[in-house]
Amino acid sequence: MEDRATLRVASQLLCNWLKHGVCSEKQVTDALLKMAALVDAQNAQGEHEEASAKASNASNYVPYGPDPARESVAFQAALELVLDGAHQPNGYTEPILYSKRRQVKAHGPVTKEEATREFA
Repeated sequence: MEDRATLRVASQLLCNWLKHGVCSEKQVTDALLKMAALVDAQNAQGEHEEASAKASNASNYVPYGPDPARESVAFQAALELVLDGAHQPNGYTEPILYSKRRQVKAHGPVTKEEATREFA
């Protein structure tokens, strides 16, 4: 998990790469989709290991799902931070993060069971 300062630096780095033609919007989107699948797989493996060890605390991880660009607010926020970063004052992450947070809160909390049911 990154703090906002690290998130700002990382998203602005990619934003600058886009601005200067180092990479394309499609390359950024494809890389984020690949990472979402990797993170889901890593967390699924971790949950299996926790269950096998009868860990006392269950993970609160909510999977991105099979179509994160359409279904995951967290994925949409990450992508927006990169693609719209040049339009944010001083590269601030807060306007985008707060907007996405309000979107999630308006929908209500998403439990792991809901996410699994929706994406299964």
